[in-house]
Amino acid sequence: TLMNYDYFAAHMGVTPNTPNDWAADTMNKPANNPSKVFYYINPSGSEASVSTPWIVASGESYVVFVNGDLRIASNITVADGGFVAFIVNGSVRVSPAVTDIAGLYVVDSTLITESNGSTDVAANFQGSVVTWGGVNFGRDLVAGNLSQPGEKFTYRPDLLTNMPDAMKVFALKWEEVVPGTIGN
Repeated sequence: TLMNYDYFAAHMGVTPNTPNDWAADTMNKPANNPSKVFYYINPSGSEASVSTPWIVASGESYVVFVNGDLRIASNITVADGGFVAFIVNGSVRVSPAVTDIAGLYVVDSTLITESNGSTDVAANFQGSVVTWGGVNFGRDLVAGNLSQPGEKFTYRPDLLTNMPDAMKVFALKWEEVVPGTIGN
C-alpha cells in the first residue's frame, strides 16, 4: 500500500468538496482546536506557504493536507507533547533561511532544500519525512561542509506517540493458511 496523500485523504475523510481552512495561500498556524481532525488547503496560486513561524506547544495537534505544493519559508518547531503533520500532494520547498523543520511530512513529489549560495545555513529536520518522488538537497555550507551536514535529520519517536488516533493506521494483515504448510 502506497501511504501517500490520496491514501491519508481517503483514510481521514478529505473529499473534493473539503473547504479551505485558510482564505489565502499563506498558512498561519491556526488556534488549537482539539475537535478538528485535520486542516485543508487547496492553494489558488502555485503553492501554499508557511511564511510565519509555527510553534506547536505541548498538547497541540495539527494534521494539514496540502492539495498542491508547499513552501516552508519560516521555522516549524514542535515541543515535546505536541504534534504536526503535513501531507502534501506535490513538492515541498524549504527556503534558504529556514533552519528548523519539525513534524511528520508525507510528500507525493520531491523534498527540495533551497540554497542562497555562500550564505547557507544548515536545515535541521526533526521527525520523519517520506518523499515518494525523491529529494534534492541544495544547502551548501562551503567550508562548513567538512564538519557538518547541510541537511540533518533527527528521528523524534514522540511524534508517533502524539499522533492523533484519526491518523493511525493498522497495517497488519492476518491470513488463514492450510494446516501443516508452514515450515516445510
